[in-house]
Amino acid sequence: MSRLFSVLSPAETTMSAVAASLLSVATIGVVLAAFSTATPSVTDHDVVVMERVTITAHRTPA
Repeated sequence: MSRLFSVLSPAETTMSAVAASLLSVATIGVVLAAFSTATPSVTDHDVVVMERVTITAHRTPA
């Protein structure tokens, strides 16, 4: 026969779950706020140059 043993009372278990949920929501909020205030470092004056590259090799039988 197995018995369930818990160190915390039901009220303490509920409060722990609520606190963990609130901490999770607060952490996600902080991370989203940090990303929303970030600005890209690329300016309008940066130029990206793409060059065509051709790769050739002898065919070998598989």
